[in-house]
Amino acid sequence: MLKHQLTVFFPCSVKHRTATSCSYTVLYEIFFFYHKFTNMKNLSIEEILETVFTTENPETGSQPPEQIGWVIFENETVCLIGKSAGLSENPSAEEMADFAKKELLELGVPMVGSPSADFNVSRVPWFKEQFVYMITYDSNFIFNVLTYEEETSDISVGMEGRSVRGLDAETPKIKLVRDHEKNTFTTIEG
Repeated sequence: MLKHQLTVFFPCSVKHRTATSCSYTVLYEIFFFYHKFTNMKNLSIEEILETVFTTENPETGSQPPEQIGWVIFENETVCLIGKSAGLSENPSAEEMADFAKKELLELGVPMVGSPSADFNVSRVPWFKEQFVYMITYDSNFIFNVLTYEEETSDISVGMEGRSVRGLDAETPKIKLVRDHEKNTFTTIEG
């Protein structure tokens, strides 16, 4: 983010012996940030997934899959479940949750130096005005989506996504299931 500095000078206060100047750098940066990103909508993981997996790709024109559902874990690691998952045609929320846990546990906690720690980062083209990234791994089903307030390096995004996935792999608690019928079930497990 571009930084601007504004320094305002005040007369010295004899009574309190304060400094002769006061830097409002932080306040001005907050104002500049607010002004720059006023139109930026805070997107939830559910809104991002709904947009990406139910609308046409703005860059390629490709259509979304007909049958798609997902499971979101507590720290927002996602398991995308389509026909290739090998479940029944209209799997229940329980079937989807079990499948997602199995896939996440199979991928495991990232171990540096092993394929489980590898990742790929790509910017999500549906959100050109925002910084939304998808982090994929050595899995056909598990990924993370992260949003930032400014352009961020792939390595930083990937490392954060991998950390989040690690937290979910250690304690896989499901936050939400969205089935193929577009029904959503909030199911935070204890």
